[in-house]
Amino acid sequence: MVSQKTKTVFLMLFVRLLIAHCMGDFFLQPGSWVQAREEKGWRATALYLHLGTHIVLLWLLSGQWAFGYWALALGIVHGGIDMGKTALRKRLPASTLFLLDQALHLLSLWIAARWYAHEMVFVPGWITPAVSIWIAALLLLTLPASVAIRTGIARWTPQIRDRASLLHAGQWIGILERLLIFVFIMIGQWQGVGFLFAAKSIFRFGDLKDAHDGQLTEYVMLGTLLSFLWAIATALLTRWALQSYQPGN
Repeated sequence: MVSQKTKTVFLMLFVRLLIAHCMGDFFLQPGSWVQAREEKGWRATALYLHLGTHIVLLWLLSGQWAFGYWALALGIVHGGIDMGKTALRKRLPASTLFLLDQALHLLSLWIAARWYAHEMVFVPGWITPAVSIWIAALLLLTLPASVAIRTGIARWTPQIRDRASLLHAGQWIGILERLLIFVFIMIGQWQGVGFLFAAKSIFRFGDLKDAHDGQLTEYVMLGTLLSFLWAIATALLTRWALQSYQPGN
């Protein structure tokens, strides 16, 4: 029977490792590193820079000196998963590879947190459970969500050339809408989510009507629905995690 204290330690550590993963895989990994890994494989210096970044982040954010060996092991596993993804990039669709890659990364973090939770004496320090949960949620709503959604619907990307569009405007719009949805749900204002969806539909209606392009309409709707779904799921998971750390739970 796993004690409540062990469960709390596990969740706390997993959230911190998740933050480290998001930072290392999405915020601190330039596209040139990914390209170098795909071209040179194990010989790419960028691969080891990426793994080193992950190891340092995992170790620092764990808040445990003794977690260094685990961080090193997770870094090695991370490298194996990345190289496996590179080897399969011509055999599987990009969306499938991305999903499999991230699932394996998260599984390795889950296993490490689960095993280590039985050994450690957790000292949260300044990163309290609530702060860690909020940081993880906000990170997930930004670049990880953008990359996941863009990769997931890449096969349906319509061949359009919109010179009037601002650089990366779609990505920033998606990030802002997910943050707004997250805030609405966290404060219990679900009607705000419906209002935001209606407002975006109205603003987009003119463009889609003038485009006379069914593929573009479906592409935009699919991306919007996935973005909303991601934000709602993140908000619900965040509320659950925060409640799990309430005294007496």
